[in-house]
Amino acid sequence: MDIKPHTASSCMMGRGLDFHKYGKLKAVQAVVLAAGSGSRMTTLVSSTPKCMLPIASIPMLYYPLYMLQSSGFKECIVVVSCGQEAAVMEMAESHGLTIQLRLYSDSEQDRGTLDSLRHIANAFTDDVDDVIIVSSDLVSDVSVEDLLTHHRCSKSALTMLTAPLNSKAYVNTPGQKLKSDIDPDILLESVAERRLCGSYSGGDYGEYISIPYRILRHGQIIFSKGIVDAHAYVMGAKLFREYVLSDSSPCVRMASLKAEAIPHLVAMQFKTNRPPEYDNAIARVPEPFSSLPMRSSIGCYGLESQHWVASACRAYHYAEGLCVRANTIPAYWYLNTKARDHC
Repeated sequence: MDIKPHTASSCMMGRGLDFHKYGKLKAVQAVVLAAGSGSRMTTLVSSTPKCMLPIASIPMLYYPLYMLQSSGFKECIVVVSCGQEAAVMEMAESHGLTIQLRLYSDSEQDRGTLDSLRHIANAFTDDVDDVIIVSSDLVSDVSVEDLLTHHRCSKSALTMLTAPLNSKAYVNTPGQKLKSDIDPDILLESVAERRLCGSYSGGDYGEYISIPYRILRHGQIIFSKGIVDAHAYVMGAKLFREYVLSDSSPCVRMASLKAEAIPHLVAMQFKTNRPPEYDNAIARVPEPFSSLPMRSSIGCYGLESQHWVASACRAYHYAEGLCVRANTIPAYWYLNTKARDHC
């Protein structure tokens, strides 16, 4: 399977200050969550951890690591289930990955994704400006360079990677509705401000969705249902460390990043009685390029400066190539079929 990312230029986005065609980029810290048990794929994970299930004869964990490596990342935190450290290192070496892996094991089964991030909170350093969090089951040729540039040029607090719902990968199985059946995610976006106004995970909403007035007063809203949240997020490091992982923020009661924390952050943009921890965490969104501060009259990738909102959450829609999560049996089967067709 050809999953080479679509890169616009040679770009290094590992630790420290690296170069981009527009100037110097500030540091980004990457983490791949690979400790999931695969509860929607029980028949496949009885003897093989989900992150090591083969796609085109290569463990699926390889794909997000290769995606990051191809965009210049030299180091990545990887959260794996207890006992899988040696197998992951062997996989990386045997398939030619050069990105340095900092492995952290999670001994608790079925821990929520946000709980896993809290478990390794000490791994996140203070010398980075953004954090990118990726699920180990994401198979995509998206350019992480473009994702990060979109995030920074729009001065966003959070950017979510989304893709069109692939009808071949997300088919519901016949018979009684199972956990393996995934409903589409729903996103609400403001036309005028170009930011996310609402995020609803598939299966977490009913027949009706109530949209608060504080959102409707921001003008025309686009309602998008035929998409999926790809479970890849770029977040301001200060917001992540000092609010999402904080014991004093409302996030302390949340277990899931996708289903709870992300919708919470999206909703926080429009609230007036926000916790002081949140306002402090978004008080300073860094300039996108340390050596080339953008002039107020100049946008980037079509994002005009008048639309920049420091607390804004945005979506980066990727519709040009492959972007599928192997988190159900139909999606896993689709990716292997696609790989066979490309061989």
